[in-house]
Amino acid sequence: MMLVVLPGFLLPQPSGSKKSARIACVNNLRQVGLAFRVFSNDHSDKFPMSVSTNQGGSLEYVGTADVFRHYLAMTNELNNPKIVTCPSDKSRKRVTSLATVRNGDLSYFIGLDADETFRQGILSGDHNITTNSRLMSGILTLTSSSPMSWTKDIHRTNGNIGFADGSAQQLTKVGLNETIVRSPISPVRLAIP
Repeated sequence: MMLVVLPGFLLPQPSGSKKSARIACVNNLRQVGLAFRVFSNDHSDKFPMSVSTNQGGSLEYVGTADVFRHYLAMTNELNNPKIVTCPSDKSRKRVTSLATVRNGDLSYFIGLDADETFRQGILSGDHNITTNSRLMSGILTLTSSSPMSWTKDIHRTNGNIGFADGSAQQLTKVGLNETIVRSPISPVRLAIP
């Protein structure tokens, strides 16, 4: 009798695994970043938050908690409405149309002061960011001395950040705090849905 042992990497992995959902989340943030960059190419190198609503942007909503308005400004650039929701975010339902999107549908915050010229500026990221171990919403202002962390609500106390250059990274609490400290824009203002 012969016993065959197959290495784990040869066995099929479940398609809904937490790791693949987190990778899909990073890819969503890259696509969001690309949409912001395409928008900026058509609007004098400015993201929607720096362009008046009269010219198709969302500047007049920067001081409000209406995060969805910044995404609505990019309906032509966002090719798939599902990318505004993280697959691991069970508190959000995936939308089928950006025309109906509201804060409760969004998994990702917006960096209100993100600027294409500061390529490593924080543009977007998972909404489970916190300064006090509970989920936050509204406008959050961070400095290099702000103690930041992720709640366990999405990626087991980790999270993902999208940058102004269109890149995205998976970050631990330590990585998040280092990113805030290294930010070329200070303070960092986030609009959290």
